[in-house]
Amino acid sequence: MGAYNSRMGLRQQLLDLIDRSGVPDRRLSILATGTADTIRNMRRGATPQVNSIEALLQCLGYRLQIVPLEQPEHVRYAIDQKRKPQ
Repeated sequence: MGAYNSRMGLRQQLLDLIDRSGVPDRRLSILATGTADTIRNMRRGATPQVNSIEALLQCLGYRLQIVPLEQPEHVRYAIDQKRKPQ
């Protein structure tokens, strides 16, 4: 999928993928979530539930993944210090 601008919201990123897929909104919505209105509601500003996001991404050939953020050295050190046995 490539890197997206971090300021672009997840909903907008997903809508971008949907637009690029060429699959009609209603068809993709039904395939992914079983209802015809999920994508339509997203286009109107609604934020979908995580399970809907995962289902839509899977239909588009992607997956939702949680990865750790890079932390500044001083933050990492503070976290590591708290983990040490006393």
